[in-house]
Amino acid sequence: MKLPEVVGLTLCERFEIKQGMASLVGVFQGLHFASFPAPVKQFVAYSGLSGKSIEGTMELTVTRLAGEKDLFSLKRWLSFPEYVITINLLVPVACVFPAPGSYSISLRFDNEVLTQRILEIFAD
Repeated sequence: MKLPEVVGLTLCERFEIKQGMASLVGVFQGLHFASFPAPVKQFVAYSGLSGKSIEGTMELTVTRLAGEKDLFSLKRWLSFPEYVITINLLVPVACVFPAPGSYSISLRFDNEVLTQRILEIFAD
């Protein structure tokens, strides 16, 4: 089975559409918190996906690398039409980070890793 093609994995505060134009607002590479466990942090994981005649389960997971514990996971069914199209995949995330350190954010399709990135969490 062919997997969707991925155009990055971007983390941002929110996704907005104004006058037909889409924008990623507040793009970040890391987050800072004054205390831990940190309060619930809500953000958006964005990825552009393309493919045709593909269906399956998409899953986004946030994992603490120290101890490899999953902190957040969201699965959803995706279906790509017969013609080539790019889908804007937006995944709302709500996560409590227990400590400073490195966290992996991975995007899977039918249990196959499409892309992943590291999110650094810092103490102020």
